[in-house]
Amino acid sequence: MLSLVEEDEAERAGAPELSARFEREGLVCLRAPLVDYGSPDEAFETHWWDHRDRALALLEAGNKVLVHCRGGQGRSGTIAAALMIAGGMAPAEAIAEVRRSRPAAIETAGQEIWLSTRAAIRPS
Repeated sequence: MLSLVEEDEAERAGAPELSARFEREGLVCLRAPLVDYGSPDEAFETHWWDHRDRALALLEAGNKVLVHCRGGQGRSGTIAAALMIAGGMAPAEAIAEVRRSRPAAIETAGQEIWLSTRAAIRPS
């Protein structure tokens, strides 16, 4: 599970221990908090690159990866598309594919810009 919610957001939603509950069930839980309606920024990217590589390894091994945020559209859609881009899909194609499954996904221009310009470029 790749959780994108911020700690205080999880508490407000009544699920402060969600990751811990999943871990007790034997699932891998990765946290990369991202501000609701926000675009990935440098703070997010400090977690993202390692988590992306871990998620891709899990997918390549035949596992499923659950990406979640509070509403399941903006942040989750952005990161689902980013995983597709990391797997070799073109950004526009990844955005369109995510939106076929979840029409309201990837909610802001900033999220689209990040996907088109930064999602595949790991800083050196």
